[in-house]
Amino acid sequence: GSPTLCPTAAASSRVAMVAGGNKDDDLGDPYELLGIEEEVGDKEIQAAYRKGSLKCHPDRNPDDPEAAEKFDRLTRAKDLLLNPVERAAVDRRRKAKRDLEERFAQEDSKRRKLREDLESR
Repeated sequence: GSPTLCPTAAASSRVAMVAGGNKDDDLGDPYELLGIEEEVGDKEIQAAYRKGSLKCHPDRNPDDPEAAEKFDRLTRAKDLLLNPVERAAVDRRRKAKRDLEERFAQEDSKRRKLREDLESR
């Protein structure tokens, strides 16, 4: 049979679709990847990139077959956040995702309360 999603997973996939999640883009959240907050400036982005790139650079990790991929993703995240137009688009998607998650959480809370009310009758 087909796999069933729990309500939270279903909501997460709806959020990803609506918030502009692109399944072809394997970068994920560039802020999370670099370990930084949304409010940081270019200097902090560069510093986080340097710190992360030292950990995953392919030349420093010859035994890690995924090092080149990690380094590439880190570089793409840095480049994306240093581009003001791209960064603004990422920030809009993050805000839309947060707003949707909050709305779905409120709906889940309302559904739970309705169910509890029905069960208590």
